[in-house]
Amino acid sequence: MSTVNVPVADLTGRRLLGHLARAQADGRLPSVVAGVLRDGELAWSAGYGDVTGEVLDVQYRIGSITKTLTAVLILQLVRDGWLSLDDPASGVLGDVGYGSWWERSAGLTWDELVGAHEGADAVFPALQQFHYSNLGFALLGEVAARVYGVPWWECVRTHILEPLGMTRTSYLPSGVV
Repeated sequence: MSTVNVPVADLTGRRLLGHLARAQADGRLPSVVAGVLRDGELAWSAGYGDVTGEVLDVQYRIGSITKTLTAVLILQLVRDGWLSLDDPASGVLGDVGYGSWWERSAGLTWDELVGAHEGADAVFPALQQFHYSNLGFALLGEVAARVYGVPWWECVRTHILEPLGMTRTSYLPSGVV
């Protein structure tokens, strides 16, 4: 039995566009793009705000999504038996300084990152409480890179993006296809 792709009703499309408008305004976002899939096929898509170009071809900077990608890499390594969630990063990285890293980085090399935090202490004793840290994700990214034996971005491409068909995902937009 085959299915026929049925687009959303006009009223549903207007309501969805209203949700996008609210998301854009509430999130103070320059723009937002969304789509609805039915049976694996695109049934509706739209953008709201300053959407540059065609809605189906908009690319955004990856930004902090890199943290989610890093977490996925680590969880894949746990799933595959390479790591345990209880393992300290030092088991892979050795004794490196770390600490609270509140400001954005212009993109440091691993050696620069380690050097900038040499001798820094932990924010809290181990297992006491959670502390969000950009540096923590940088350390986890280096853990993944060392376990896989390739740079972090290659890990992301090979183990996450390519299997999902996300071939245009990058740090910066790469232009219209």
